[in-house]
Amino acid sequence: EDAFGDAGDETTCRFVYIRILLSSQARVHELNARQQELLAQWLPQWQGTITIERVCSISRGDAPPLAIDPASATGLPQLRQEFVGNDSIRFLPMVPMSKLLRVKTILLQQGQTPKQLELGEDRDRSDCLSLLTHLHKLLCEYRQQRQAERYDTSREAMLRYGLEDSYSWIGKRPLDPTAPGSNAPPERWHTEDLSLLGARLTREGRAGARVAVKQLVAVQVNGAVQAASSVWVSVTRSGDLRMGIRFLPGKVLPVLARTPTRPGMVPAKPAATLLLSAMPELGIPASLLIPRNLFQADRELEITPLGGETRRIKLKFSVERGVDFDRVSFAEG
Repeated sequence: EDAFGDAGDETTCRFVYIRILLSSQARVHELNARQQELLAQWLPQWQGTITIERVCSISRGDAPPLAIDPASATGLPQLRQEFVGNDSIRFLPMVPMSKLLRVKTILLQQGQTPKQLELGEDRDRSDCLSLLTHLHKLLCEYRQQRQAERYDTSREAMLRYGLEDSYSWIGKRPLDPTAPGSNAPPERWHTEDLSLLGARLTREGRAGARVAVKQLVAVQVNGAVQAASSVWVSVTRSGDLRMGIRFLPGKVLPVLARTPTRPGMVPAKPAATLLLSAMPELGIPASLLIPRNLFQADRELEITPLGGETRRIKLKFSVERGVDFDRVSFAEG
């Protein structure tokens, strides 16, 4: 009997082993607390769809199997040619899991409730849809290999969080000098697996700001400051905080944004935002990092770089959304 399970159901050592591997493959540290709770609830319910086989079969268009090497400490690699015919390798057929995830996703989109689909009592439909899509992508679809080289060299990184602190740090000018912590020094972290796309970071010491998934961070590694979004957060056995970050494309320029003022109106309070420059060589246009409550399609804003001229823009659509920012596209005038 599983004394730690919600229902006290019976389990096996083999399934606990598989559950750990699947949770790792699903990048559990990228999930919020509600989704982690859902995953812990769903996997025991779905253990009947998971088997371990000595041989694997692959059909075009079906979910590829995942491989297990019980003699190693690795996770679940995708199928590779050298695994075929290797007597020590076992396989997890993912077609049953793929069908289960897709059916539940379709029925949720058609209006059935999470309770009707045995996804949990009083669960949020959007949380369930997001997690089902996330699980199918990571467990049941081919994944591209990393396109950017990562370096194992440990380097020191300086970090600040959120739009206002990042604006003040990059611009060397507090948005509000009277606000608490406006002159606080950046935190010191160490980088691992640094690449052009992201890095893994470890914080020095136990003190520091709270960190959430999909939070905006400003990172300085080798001189220039880059904007990034946190992808996952975890705590090591020794108590150190670790975080995976993804760099946002473009050079960062601190700007103030405000709604245009009409005659007779009190000027709106400016908001700290960050302008990310265009990258024409990659086909990436310029974008703007703004507070979550500021985005509205076709909304007009006036943006003013530090020491620069004010120009008017119109917001177009949200490129991505974090817990404390929106990255949005815009058009001039």
